[in-house]
Amino acid sequence: LVGIEEYIKATKQIIGEGWDTKPQHIYVASEDDRAISDFSINMPKNWKVYSSGPTVKKPENGPSNQAELNEGQDGLEALAALLVSLEANKYVLTTQSNWSRLIN
Repeated sequence: LVGIEEYIKATKQIIGEGWDTKPQHIYVASEDDRAISDFSINMPKNWKVYSSGPTVKKPENGPSNQAELNEGQDGLEALAALLVSLEANKYVLTTQSNWSRLIN
């Protein structure tokens, strides 16, 4: 997998001039709480990060067990996250992710 530094570097390239001086609003679509946290910790101070959608609370549960445990809330959150993602003008993503392939 790609490290968070690579995502931040790619985000800087997509933003272009002003990535380090102007306020930037970044939407991070991930089910990994750690990835969202790592991005937030390592991003420049002028960036504001947003995220939504389901995050995996206990990976050992698996998606189908998790869906049953939270009565489908993850599915609803995933659809909302997809709608928000589709509104973006630019993306940094990995083709190793089915979610990223769907958005791309």
